[in-house]
Amino acid sequence: MNCLEFRRVHGAEPGSEDHDYRAHLRDCKACASFASQSLRFERLLKQAFKTEVPENLASRILLRHSFQARRTQLSWRRHAYALAASIVLSVGLVGGFVLHMQRGPSLGEAVVSHVNEELFALTASGPVGDEELQALIKPVGLELTGYIGNVTFATLCVVRGKITGHLVMEGEKAPVTVL
Repeated sequence: MNCLEFRRVHGAEPGSEDHDYRAHLRDCKACASFASQSLRFERLLKQAFKTEVPENLASRILLRHSFQARRTQLSWRRHAYALAASIVLSVGLVGGFVLHMQRGPSLGEAVVSHVNEELFALTASGPVGDEELQALIKPVGLELTGYIGNVTFATLCVVRGKITGHLVMEGEKAPVTVL
């Protein structure tokens, strides 16, 4: 028997009673050392498995398992509620966004867009009389009760589907638009 065959037999059946195995163990110091270390490891392993089991270990394991199962069940419910809340929030946000997009631009955006569309109003130089101004702002529910300054342009416009008055007045440095 050579060393490789010895180690195969020893790995399958440590302490074999085979004649060739025993003869090789006696004659080969390297294999004898290997077998000795292997058998020592086997003894230590057996001692490790001889650990005493604490009293009531089985019932404590079952009790802990039942608590963990309950926690897992509660945790699953929390996750389900969180998922449902996330879905409701997402639907609400998407719905709000869609409604906002259908509604069109905000009032500020609509005013800026309107002023940019009527840039010619900023260059108007003619004064608008009080009677003409009074007649213009009356349909939008306003009334002129005093002097408001030098108005150079006045007209009625539609902003976001509503009629509004559009005035341009002289400012200290540049014309001022009032809607």
